[in-house]
Amino acid sequence: MKVIGVLCWPFREERSVYDQTNAFFIELIERYGALPLIIATFDAKDPVEPILEAVDGIIFVGGNDVAGFRFGEDPHPKSSYIDWRRDDFEMRLYKAARKRGLPMMGVCRGMQLINIAGGGDIYQDIPEDRDPYVRHRSFEDPLHVNFHRIFNRSGAMRELFGEQMIVNSFHHQGVRRVAEGFKATSFSADGQVEAIESLDGDVIGLQFHPEYECDQPESGKLFEHFISRCKDRGR
Repeated sequence: MKVIGVLCWPFREERSVYDQTNAFFIELIERYGALPLIIATFDAKDPVEPILEAVDGIIFVGGNDVAGFRFGEDPHPKSSYIDWRRDDFEMRLYKAARKRGLPMMGVCRGMQLINIAGGGDIYQDIPEDRDPYVRHRSFEDPLHVNFHRIFNRSGAMRELFGEQMIVNSFHHQGVRRVAEGFKATSFSADGQVEAIESLDGDVIGLQFHPEYECDQPESGKLFEHFISRCKDRGR
């Protein structure tokens, strides 16, 4: 059985910090015949190789903003809490997994981290940095989910969904310069990158959250496609 690693994001209370992930990821992975393995954030000194030996693919999930320092900029005043430990761990894990050729999916922050780790960069605050006319996030309530149309120009996104589709949207950051070895395959009407894919097809990044629409056929197609690219190494 294929094993898919799912990253976590930190949840902080007054005296405690928890690593958590969305149960919808687990549901979608199991639905398409794979075994989910939740991966907590490790310290920088800990090796990532044991994780890579245990999984056939990895999903990088959403959460807090990636630090601007990671691509040569100061943090934006509107950046959310920066988790240096998480950034360090996920970048090391991504780079090591990429060298091994493991398929990966990045969702929201996960796509942005993959792009930065590959040498690209992001808009730290879309409303200020690029003057969009598509509403990418509710300014009154950042957790309120908007929906808008995206246009699929190439890659798996075009093959799976045709020319366009409706996606959820609640983010204030987004890919600016696409990393080498990747191409932008989907865009919003105002030109914001909504999906990136590696040229070899092993890595896909999505600005929207397919797991939040886990009962919709589009989410199923994405996870079925991703899991199909993961090779069962028969442990």
